[in-house]
Amino acid sequence: MAEDSITFQSSDLFSLGGDFHAQTSSTTVTRERDTNLASDGDVACESDAFNVTTNYSAEYEFCGSDLETGLGTFLNAFGGVEDSKLVTGLDIDFNNKEYPSVSIEGHNHAQNPHTSGSANIRKFDLEAALTLGLTVGGVGVPAISGITVGAANAINAATISASFEHMDVEDETGDHFDGQNRTCRVDLTISGIGPASGITVAGNWIIDDLGDEDGNSDPDSFNITCHQFVDAT
Repeated sequence: MAEDSITFQSSDLFSLGGDFHAQTSSTTVTRERDTNLASDGDVACESDAFNVTTNYSAEYEFCGSDLETGLGTFLNAFGGVEDSKLVTGLDIDFNNKEYPSVSIEGHNHAQNPHTSGSANIRKFDLEAALTLGLTVGGVGVPAISGITVGAANAINAATISASFEHMDVEDETGDHFDGQNRTCRVDLTISGIGPASGITVAGNWIIDDLGDEDGNSDPDSFNITCHQFVDAT
């Protein structure tokens, strides 16, 4: 008996293409129903499905020369509709020994889906607000605007995570009616070699946690998390 034809391939759900190569992807459809119990506790009736929502997630690796330009509207119009999906989450991971990875989350609805022309689908210009300067490509951690690294320090890993509050409301039939984006927050985590005192955090970044570690067999190391909020454009 011959082997079945099973596809071993991740899907480019958000149509990034180019130098972005999908590593993993998932699509999940959720449905709501209501049930009515009879006097004996058995189900007397169950409604048809309503408020049908599809959630999407995908992870990419980037092997180009300019990550910031490559991401385009995922950065400068974050929260918009890309390939018929409302983008609600963006994570960018850097490592001193790996190519950058990008994880994206989004969703849309079967009824009254989100569209780019909706007035309530407000967008956030992360590129202008953060002035990230992520124009380098290849393996390594780029310089991040607002973070100054001392001569005795090296950043070995960094993660930038962007998300916002997305509110959906339903109509008289329980199906999706409208949605709104608001309160965008960007979190930054950096870690590496040297004391935390050698790292200067400036600009609009607000420090949440600052950690130092040292020992007699390893070099000093630091871990810093900070955040900032970005207004809608």
